[in-house]
Amino acid sequence: MFRNYLTAALRNLLKYKVFSLINILGLSIGLALVMLFIWDELTFDRYLSGDGNVYKLELLASFGDVGPQRMPTTAGATIVGLQADHGDLIENSARLKRQRVNITIADRTSNVVAHYVDASFFEIFGLDYVEGNAAQAMPDPSSVVISRSFAENLFGAEPALGETIDVDDGNAYRVTAVYEDFPRNTHLRPRILFPILPSARDDVSDYRGWEMIAYHAYVQLKDGVTGEDLRAVLPRHRPVMNSPD
Repeated sequence: MFRNYLTAALRNLLKYKVFSLINILGLSIGLALVMLFIWDELTFDRYLSGDGNVYKLELLASFGDVGPQRMPTTAGATIVGLQADHGDLIENSARLKRQRVNITIADRTSNVVAHYVDASFFEIFGLDYVEGNAAQAMPDPSSVVISRSFAENLFGAEPALGETIDVDDGNAYRVTAVYEDFPRNTHLRPRILFPILPSARDDVSDYRGWEMIAYHAYVQLKDGVTGEDLRAVLPRHRPVMNSPD
């Protein structure tokens, strides 16, 4: 019986060649798109997985009568306090904050979306470096790290390492590393990374450490520690702050 079905199918394919070709091509393209979507989802943020024991913290907060709402960012002091209280679980931590800045190179000024990070960001995430390396990525507060495409946009084919970028905060930053562009299927694709400088927003006992919910927060757990171990202590982690007079 199967042979009869196969024979009938082949006859129809030969009899209606154009119609059959359209159907086969449509089915093939559809399946290919589905497979690409599945692959994109399965590899999402794989580039930022570190050693597989890196977690991104998010905030579940209520504001007045509205809430709870899930937010992708946390306060600046969140992981500072978390690592201080639970250093037995956390190996390393880093923050990232997005901000628009004006940068100047020679006589050309541009308004760009920049990201400010802790130096530990380069210890947690294994970026692919085009110039420089992780050890020298952010050695001091005057360092800046940029992506390959951004380096080409700013400096053309010339090496970017050692070049100076002036910023509207009044400081000049020296390019200490250039990294390969992040893949498209990641939750962040920074082009220029400046250092987060020490401030009251790091202080767990200061209200300013908790007032700005603008920091992406990442923790790298110690060997043998699981995400569930971290989740178990999060409900007990509460900010204790001094409010302004």
